[in-house]
Amino acid sequence: MLTTLKSFLASAMLAVLLFINASAQAPMNDEALRAAEDLDSAMGGGDLVLRILATMRDEMVGTIMAKGHQDKPHATEIVDQMLMPEFKAHIGELVAQKREVYIQTFTADEMPQIAVFFRSPVGTKYLARLPLIFQENREIGRAWGKRVALEAIHKHAQELRHRGITL
Repeated sequence: MLTTLKSFLASAMLAVLLFINASAQAPMNDEALRAAEDLDSAMGGGDLVLRILATMRDEMVGTIMAKGHQDKPHATEIVDQMLMPEFKAHIGELVAQKREVYIQTFTADEMPQIAVFFRSPVGTKYLARLPLIFQENREIGRAWGKRVALEAIHKHAQELRHRGITL
């Protein structure tokens, strides 16, 4: 009986939370869609995605070299002729998903205000440097993660060995 009651209450709470979340989301309407399209345009739309993708190209080449046991010219050819065209062909999907996030995150009144920022000189500067910022932050995050992981492994080496884990 108690288990059934707990199960019922948990289900009821989940339903209420889902209802609240669904009702809090912005409804999809033409005004919101136009505002999201304008915001995406102000932020560079697909061109920004292409610029960020270009910064990731060298990393993809490195991955193909390491995982595929390819030399750099062959790995570059694979990335440029096989992978990059696929990414580029699907950019429209990513742009549509980004716009949906904007619609769910901001109101139709807020999006034009954000677009004004991205069309301003400082907003334009930010967007122009975003691929480099993205790349540098990724490298910083990777180095930080490696350092902290190694420190944690060293700190807990005895306990890890005790649990049968050797790193």
